[in-house]
Amino acid sequence: MKWYKFIIYFQLFAFAVLTVVDGVRYMNGMIYEGYARQVYLMYPGMQTMDVIFGIFCFLMAGYAIYVRQGLANFKAASVKQYYAFLIVGIAYSLLYMAVVSGVTGVPIGSVLRMNAGITANIGIRVGIIFANITYFKKRGHLFVN
Repeated sequence: MKWYKFIIYFQLFAFAVLTVVDGVRYMNGMIYEGYARQVYLMYPGMQTMDVIFGIFCFLMAGYAIYVRQGLANFKAASVKQYYAFLIVGIAYSLLYMAVVSGVTGVPIGSVLRMNAGITANIGIRVGIIFANITYFKKRGHLFVN
């Protein structure tokens, strides 16, 4: 149960904190590292999208804590909610990349290369999903509340 404890005592809290930080960065334009004004002047639609994505980050942070509570209480639906949390995080990252590509006209492959942090986030979440499939299959009998 060490992995389970890692998930409920560290991973989901860390995801929540990092997601709140990302939300603040999106909403303040800090993701552009000092070039937000120039980016927003060149691509006005990005400011609106950044605010929307920032709000979504706050919602995902709250959902991470909700999922954590379900897992900690061995709720039957919590494992599926955990997978949903990870999958929505991947979808959100891919959607953001597509929006950036659409607004700026930069090909999505280039956007992925320019945003190594988001690309790494996708890879980490995919890895976590595959690691957890086997793990929770063996422990599914515990989640019955």
